[in-house]
Amino acid sequence: MSKDPLAALTSLPGVAEAAEEARAAVDQLLWDRVARRKSNALAVESTVVGAWCNAAFEGAEVLLDSLRTGAVEDSPMGLTAMRTLAMYAEIPGSSDLVTSAPLQAIARLHAVVAVGSTPEEQLGRPRNGEELSDPLRLGEPLSATELPIRLQGLSRLLTTETAAPAIVLAGVLHAELASIRPFAVGSGAVARASTRLILRAKGVDPDGWSFPEAGLRTLGRNKYVAAIRSYASGEPEGVAEWLTTHSRTVTVGARAASDELAQLPEDE
Repeated sequence: MSKDPLAALTSLPGVAEAAEEARAAVDQLLWDRVARRKSNALAVESTVVGAWCNAAFEGAEVLLDSLRTGAVEDSPMGLTAMRTLAMYAEIPGSSDLVTSAPLQAIARLHAVVAVGSTPEEQLGRPRNGEELSDPLRLGEPLSATELPIRLQGLSRLLTTETAAPAIVLAGVLHAELASIRPFAVGSGAVARASTRLILRAKGVDPDGWSFPEAGLRTLGRNKYVAAIRSYASGEPEGVAEWLTTHSRTVTVGARAASDELAQLPEDE
């Protein structure tokens, strides 16, 4: 029996091919000479665009330019967008932990994005009840009594050596967090940001240049929800659907970053 828990996933129809295409798209961005000359500006833009797209899935639609300048209105939507941006500032440091102390890395992101929307003593801590925010209407979450076992299993998965592509591992982490919803508030935002944790930690996108959340925004809320539900079903076809969808959003996000290069200034 294989000791690699992700080995079977790469053999699902379309998964390996989609992951390879996504890796190639990110590699093309990393080797782009213009991107290298504009690396600092690109990393900043990636952070802002990523947070902007992520917050939109929580229902916080704000102007991208207002998030760039910090001139977001003082409203629930504005505060959600700003907290999401603050969470993205934690990603570089948290990515160093995700393959050694993954639950700590996840908790670190939650402790930032959920400030003001959950009691202080619950920041970074799994929920202990069944009530939770469900902006995407995913339906019944994993019960609070089952969460500790599921999270420990996720932790073992992330700290075990695997031959699976990093993009597949990122897709599993993203979908696990989105479907089990470990926190009463903010699980979805943390899930969508978690793709970046793995891409950085595994050296796929070490400086955070690509815009994977732009791929999610292009996909749209309805198709995103459907893909997460497919994964949560546990059926091989559903898992394959999500993993190929996730890889395609990474591909789209890498190309979106390339398209943005002409608008960015050269590094000083």
